[in-house]
Amino acid sequence: MSQKRLKEVEFQGLGVSPGVAVGRAELYLNEVEETAVIEIPPEERKEEVKRYFDALSNVKEHLTGDARLVSKMIGRSEAEIYLAQLEMLKGTLFQKIIPEEIVGEGINAESVVLEKLKSFERSAEGLSGSSSEMTEKHKMDIRDLKRHIIGRLTKKNPQCLLLFDEVILVAPELLPSDMTLFSHRRVLGLVTDTGGRNSHAAILARSQGIPAVMGIKKFTRRVGMGDDLVLDGSSGLVYINPRRKTLKRYIEKREEEILARGEMETLIDLPSVTADGVSISLMANIGRREDASLAVKYGARGIGLFRTELPFLMGEHFVSEDEQYELYREVISMMGDLPVTIRTLDLGGDKFFTHDLIDREDNPFLGLRSIRFSMKYADIFVTQLRAILRASAHGRVKIMFPMVTSIVEAGEILKIYGDVKRELKNKGIKPKQEPMVGIMIEVPSAALMAGEFLKHFDFASIGTNDLIQYTLAVDRGNRAVSGLYSPYEPAVLKLIAMTAEAGRAAGKEVNVCGEMASNPVLASLLVGLGIRVLSMEPRSILKAKSALLSMDVRRAEAAARRTLEMATPQEVEDFLRRELDISDIDGRAQ
Repeated sequence: MSQKRLKEVEFQGLGVSPGVAVGRAELYLNEVEETAVIEIPPEERKEEVKRYFDALSNVKEHLTGDARLVSKMIGRSEAEIYLAQLEMLKGTLFQKIIPEEIVGEGINAESVVLEKLKSFERSAEGLSGSSSEMTEKHKMDIRDLKRHIIGRLTKKNPQCLLLFDEVILVAPELLPSDMTLFSHRRVLGLVTDTGGRNSHAAILARSQGIPAVMGIKKFTRRVGMGDDLVLDGSSGLVYINPRRKTLKRYIEKREEEILARGEMETLIDLPSVTADGVSISLMANIGRREDASLAVKYGARGIGLFRTELPFLMGEHFVSEDEQYELYREVISMMGDLPVTIRTLDLGGDKFFTHDLIDREDNPFLGLRSIRFSMKYADIFVTQLRAILRASAHGRVKIMFPMVTSIVEAGEILKIYGDVKRELKNKGIKPKQEPMVGIMIEVPSAALMAGEFLKHFDFASIGTNDLIQYTLAVDRGNRAVSGLYSPYEPAVLKLIAMTAEAGRAAGKEVNVCGEMASNPVLASLLVGLGIRVLSMEPRSILKAKSALLSMDVRRAEAAARRTLEMATPQEVEDFLRRELDISDIDGRAQ
C-alpha cells in the first residue's frame, strides 16, 4: 500500500461477494466511444454489410471461446451468460434489421449498430420495469454485444486487460466479457458504479471468491488510479485512502477470516450436535449444480433449498423439461442418499425473466410472483413438476412451493401435483422414494395458518428473507428504507415461534432456509425457538456449526422466550449477543 496520507473517504455500496480486499485501485473505463457517421456509396453498401457480418462472426467466435473458458475455469452455469448472448446474435435485430438499415440509410455499420442498440437498450426498460434487476442484466447483455461489435468494426477492441500487480478493479460496470479479460489471480476485489447481487459480474465474483461491492454511484469519478482502497464485500463498505487505524482494522479482519476458515475446516467431519446433545441438521441452499459440490465439501446434510430459477434468468429462455430433468438428476446424484429439496420457480419480485408473456407491474413484490406465476402459467408449472418427478427416480427428493398464501391456493397446487404424479405413474415412471411435499412460509398469513397448512403438507420451510420483508412492509433492496429491515424484529420472531410450534403440534418438520440461518447468533436463536433444521449458503455451514457445537439448547430456549417479550430489534440483538456470547466473524447481522 502507498504511504501517502490523504483524507479517508467512506462509501456505502451493496456487498455482493463476501471478503475483505486491501490494495491499489485500477480504473477500467470500458465505455464504447461514439463513432462518426460516414455515408456509404450505393455500390459499396454490399461490402459494408459483409464487413458487418465479418465482425459478427468474429464476436461469435470470441463468445464461444469465453463460454468454453468460463465453463472450464468456473462452471457450466456461469458459461450460460455467454451462450445467452450468442443466442441474441441469432435474432432478427442482428441478422436482418441492422444489415437492412446499413443498405437503406447508406451509412457505415458502426453508426447503425450504435443507434439500433441504443434504441433497443432503451426499449428494454419497458420489458419488466426499469427498477428490475433482471431488466438491467438484459441491458448489460446489449451493451456488452454493442462493445464487442463496435470493437471489431473499429479494430479498437482490447483483447486483454493486462494487470502486472495485484489490484482492486474499479469500473463503471463489469460486463460478462470483462470477467474473462483479466487474470483473476491478480484481482483482489471489485468495485463498480452500478450492478447488484444478481448481476452477471456478481455471480461470477462469488463463484471465484473475489470480494466485491457494487452500486456506488459515480465511484469511478471519486477514485484515482493507484489510490489505496479497502473494501468489505460483506458490509458493502469501501474506503479511499484509509487511515492507518482503518487499514489495520481490516487487515486484521481479513487475517481473522482466513484463520477462521482454516480452523473451521477441521469441523467438516464432526456431527452437528450441541454441547447438551441435541442434533441440529445443517443443510445447503444452492442455485447451481456447482454449488452442490460445495455442499458436499462443507458437510451439508442435504440440500434444504434448490433455487431452480437461475437457469431461466441466465439463459433467457424457458428451460425445457429434459434440460431441467438433467440438471435435477445431476444434483440428486451428487448428493447420494441425502435429501434434495427442490423449490419450484420463484420468478417475479426482483427476479424477472425477460419474455413477452410477462407484463410490467407497478408493484411486482405484491404481484404475479412465485407460485402465483406458476399457477397462471400452468403449462410451465406442469413441465417443471414432470422434470422433478422424473429426476426423483435417482434419489431422495422433497418438493417445495414458494410464497403460498392461502389454504385455497394450497388445494389448487396439490391438485395439479397429484394429476402430474398420476400421469407419470401410469407411464411407469416412479420415484426412488415418494417425495415429501412442503411449502415455504414467507408471508404473515402463511405463518398464522401454519397449523392448517401442515394438515395438507409434509413439511414447511420458513423463508426469513421474505417473511421479514412482508411482515415489516420493507423492500430490503430499497436503500431509503433498508434500515428498517431487521431479522431481530420481535414481530418476525413471534411468527417464527408460532410456525415452529405448529410443526411440533403436527409432528412435522419446520426448517429455516433464509439468511438468518447463516448468522451464528440468529442460528442459535432459531434453535431456541424450536427449529432443528437450518439451511444456508454452503460456505456458511461451518461457521454455524462452530457456534452450535458450543451452545446449550436449554439456555438458548430461555433466551428465545425472553426475546418474544421485547419491543425493539436493538433490544433483542443486544440481549442475544450478551446472553449467548456468540461472535459473528462478519461482524454484522444477516
